[in-house]
Amino acid sequence: MDVHYPMALSALSESANVITGNAAKELAAKGYTCDIGPPVIIEPRGSTLTSTVPKHILVTFKSDLGTLTSRIGLSENAQYQEPAA
Repeated sequence: MDVHYPMALSALSESANVITGNAAKELAAKGYTCDIGPPVIIEPRGSTLTSTVPKHILVTFKSDLGTLTSRIGLSENAQYQEPAA
């Protein structure tokens, strides 16, 4: 699958939305409020990513169609923390 086709890019974005939405739902069930943003697809390989999130989780999926690498950044935001009792 060539990711330069608009339909392929749309499918990748929708997959990221589903994964992120499910993760946000699970985190909310554990008491973590989530503010998620839309997925970002970065091409070509070797592009530079600048982020305000200090730590990322790098996940690589491999299949017969190729490799997909996803970078997930999580951070706490004081805006969503409960006030101290």
